[in-house]
Amino acid sequence: MKYINVPYEQKDQAKELGARWDPHAKSWYVPDNCDPTLFVNWEYKDPYQSFLQDLIEAGCYFKPNEILMDGTSHRVAVEGDHKGEKSGYYIGHLNGIPNGYFFNNRTKFHFKKTYKTNELVSSYCNHDQIQYRELIEQKIKEDLQLKQAAAQMVANDLACFLVPLKSTLQVKSPYFARKQIQGTEFTFMYGKTTCIPLYDITGKLTTVEFVRLDGSKRFAKGGIKQGSFHVIHGNERLKSDHSIIFICEGYATASSVQQAIPEHTVIAAMDSGNLIRVSKSIRTIYPNCEIVICADNDRFTSLNVGLVEAQKVAKELNNIKILLPIFKDKEVGTDFNDLMLISSIESIRESILKGLG
Repeated sequence: MKYINVPYEQKDQAKELGARWDPHAKSWYVPDNCDPTLFVNWEYKDPYQSFLQDLIEAGCYFKPNEILMDGTSHRVAVEGDHKGEKSGYYIGHLNGIPNGYFFNNRTKFHFKKTYKTNELVSSYCNHDQIQYRELIEQKIKEDLQLKQAAAQMVANDLACFLVPLKSTLQVKSPYFARKQIQGTEFTFMYGKTTCIPLYDITGKLTTVEFVRLDGSKRFAKGGIKQGSFHVIHGNERLKSDHSIIFICEGYATASSVQQAIPEHTVIAAMDSGNLIRVSKSIRTIYPNCEIVICADNDRFTSLNVGLVEAQKVAKELNNIKILLPIFKDKEVGTDFNDLMLISSIESIRESILKGLG
């Protein structure tokens, strides 16, 4: 007996060829008296290789062994990206029933699939789930330890890299000038490249976002962006007591909001997919404070990603408020920095205070 992966719409065809349904395993199988060559198109494949193939078909570009199915979010280059850009992100799981999720920030295309294997189905039928799960969890643990060790080495190198650099208070940032935001002692210049450090909730440097002269962005290879963030006026602001904290997506948006409400603490999560992780981190040290998500208003796409990701935070955590920049009909902006450029810093402050009630 061999289990096969038959899509629902093809079940009648498989049944006519002799396949049978196992309600316990919730899978079709080929009885021993049937010719297995009739069912090769439905054979289970290695979940990792299947996920890789789906990513390739979705327009992703990656190096051999770059894709990890470790249950955490990773960025990946997609069709249309410039060198160093990674506009897609994915999450792959091998524990339990293997599955994978992908989202393309350029096209908004996404998919979520499960990748059951013969071994997985058989182990479920033989009631060996616990042993199978332990093997997978051990591999994930080992992979995570290696990844953390490598990330710590990257963080150490980045810390040394930042030491001799001058801040954006000392050297003008072309990116900040174009966005009309202020320099700080916590962001740095490397030639014409703006360097924005990110930290975890303990204040440890984890990675750096590099913004080139042309506005293209990339993160330090091997660093950890997930759950990391940048506090506009420095990490010391998080050591004070807070009744309200503002979290934005990109740095320019966060800086614009900070200029509008200097009395509050504003954090840049760096992208919409990181909002939930950063919010959870902040909640661990401020369980009772109100978190305000100043979301991007991606109103010109079929899926308003900024709003959707902010709503995920509100659904999972309590005491969350979402603010969106509001534009006039002919205005083409999407975030609070655009609102500032189109109107004024006062318009951001009025919009935020009005949204807070």
